Amino acid sequence: LGYEGIMVKDLKSNYQFKRTKAVKKLKPVTTYEGVISGWFMGHKNSKWEGKFGGFLVRLPNGVETRVGGGFSDAQRTKFMEDPNDYVGKIAEVEGQQLTSDGLVRFPVFIRFRDVADVDPKVLRE
Repeated sequence: LGYEGIMVKDLKSNYQFKRTKAVKKLKPVTTYEGVISGWFMGHKNSKWEGKFGGFLVRLPNGVETRVGGGFSDAQRTKFMEDPNDYVGKIAEVEGQQLTSDGLVRFPVFIRFRDVADVDPKVLRE
């Protein structure tokens, strides 16, 4: 129906009026590939203020998505050494779906992709 996912409950557990491991929310996710076109700093007053915040990833639809999740602390430190070294590389990003504006909803960085393994549409941008 266009909602975010479904709830799955352990039938052997009683209902509790709080978050519990007996109820899980399952959300559909898809992976997307795009070319890293830039990067951004962490938000003010956040753990990442003054440090690497994430990559700008241009999808085959031409839309640039901000990807700030999915990085380990070690990756963030390494990327901050020279974030421009990653511009032009291909990133695989996971998210729920594309928004009406063509952005990845809740994007999370998964990994860098090898050019030989990527759909040519991604590289045209």
